[in-house]
Amino acid sequence: MGGADVRFHPDRDPKFGAGQEVVLAFQALSRPDAIRARARVASVTPQPDKSVLYGFQFTNQTELCAQMDAYYARYFNRRAHVRVLPDHEEKILAQLRWPNGELLGRVHDVSVSGLGILVRVESAFLLAGVTNIHVTMSLPGAKNELRLPCLVRTCRALVKQALLGVEYQQSAALEQAAPHLARYVEQQLARVRQHDAQALPRRVP
Repeated sequence: MGGADVRFHPDRDPKFGAGQEVVLAFQALSRPDAIRARARVASVTPQPDKSVLYGFQFTNQTELCAQMDAYYARYFNRRAHVRVLPDHEEKILAQLRWPNGELLGRVHDVSVSGLGILVRVESAFLLAGVTNIHVTMSLPGAKNELRLPCLVRTCRALVKQALLGVEYQQSAALEQAAPHLARYVEQQLARVRQHDAQALPRRVP
């Protein structure tokens, strides 16, 4: 959420100077609109291959967050493990339970260390002060439901939903689920690679 690094080939170096104000536009090939972020050039670093690596610091995070839907939200985080999205036709429901309540959500992204779960923004207040939950879900291809103890790490309000970031806790249930999680992540990564190989590049408007 703080900024971005962008590498330019020598023949496309914009020759920015440190401190210069710019607007960065990010667009996934599968999305019709770009995310635009006002930023300041924080660093300019020539690379051994003669390319130039620019470090940009976002200057208006409130404006940036207001543009994000659940798809783009995952790109503006640093993750220790790669997270993958379910296919468009897949809706993976997640039942969240804790001692004094429960909530139904939808899995937004999956990794071997945690999940992103979408809940209705007006229901997110139910999780205020809650840190330990159990998440029950069924991954495509898995024979049995996964019921995992998790820690609630983040809760970010988006446009119409809230995105929860939860981390799996070490448990016997996680040991049993780990192969299924790893298989699902690799399967989705393979699909992304195949899609990228077939997609034609296009410019951000």
